[in-house]
Amino acid sequence: MKKRISLLLAAALLAGALSGCGGGESSSGGGTAAGAAGGGAAAAAGADSEAAKTENPGDRVTIKFVNGFTGGDGGFMTKIVDGFNESQSRYFVDQLITDDHYTKFKSDKFDLVIMHADWLSTYIPDGLLRPVDDLYEKAGLSIDDWAEVTKSYVRMDGQLWAFPLDNFGYVMFYNKKYVDTPPSNYEELKALSEKLDSANTNVWAVGMPLAGETQWTLMSLLAQYDYDYMGDGYVDFNSPEAADILMNVHKWIYEDGISPANLGVDDHCNLFITTADANTMQMALSLTGPWDYSNFAAVLGDDLGIAPVPVFGSHQAVNGSGHNFAVSAACEDQAVLDGIAEFMKSVK
Repeated sequence: MKKRISLLLAAALLAGALSGCGGGESSSGGGTAAGAAGGGAAAAAGADSEAAKTENPGDRVTIKFVNGFTGGDGGFMTKIVDGFNESQSRYFVDQLITDDHYTKFKSDKFDLVIMHADWLSTYIPDGLLRPVDDLYEKAGLSIDDWAEVTKSYVRMDGQLWAFPLDNFGYVMFYNKKYVDTPPSNYEELKALSEKLDSANTNVWAVGMPLAGETQWTLMSLLAQYDYDYMGDGYVDFNSPEAADILMNVHKWIYEDGISPANLGVDDHCNLFITTADANTMQMALSLTGPWDYSNFAAVLGDDLGIAPVPVFGSHQAVNGSGHNFAVSAACEDQAVLDGIAEFMKSVK
């Protein structure tokens, strides 16, 4: 089996502790978790790290590390950081957790950053990252240690640019009070909508805002229809075929009424955990990512279910991404680079 395909995601699905990257900021030598959405696991990680948080790194080589895990996932990353700091006395990872970690990374002097897979292709050409083939070698690691999909985004121009942390994809959450068997295709989703009778109950099948995370639905739709949207190195939706596929969203809202119109950003999530009344809508399903699990579980508890996204096209496919450790191009201190290699070896 490949090593740790998805550390944070696996912990979330098994322990129910992962929440999305959200607001908040925390900084300390050992890496203090920001946000309490992670529940018991995050709290435990914080309790276990008390010694590391107050420790003076002394003459250790300091590695400045920034990430955006401001939810319950911050507790897991903090546990990783503190575990490394406590395991040896030569290196010290000084962690900052903040919701604007990309801005902080570009404006301040950080050595190590957590970066989404789709951001690598921008930061690499901009000269903000360094290749890490030498650090893989020093740590005794191989990209073959990770899932096959990671190779497609951490390798560019024959070089490795990041260490994979996790992979995650679009999923469907459902409220068991309204859904006995989660829909597996569009016809079943439409049947659920008719059963819910939203015009009278104010409970709708699913929420589909036209801004924000809608990109995940649109990209999943294109994947389910096997549409190749890359043209000469750039994204290209300018075709009748793409237009026809994306018009499915128009059909869902304005023709079949499985989603209400005029939803705002995040309403597909906010209204999923809202109770319907005469003036308030509620969604029986939410198409989103595992980053919303903790928030949903905190409200719905045992009524929360998780299932694959329904098949809207010719086959099952969803949009996905991943988090990766990347190293700043400005990091030239060999002692720091050696420390990063050791850190990557410890979290592989």
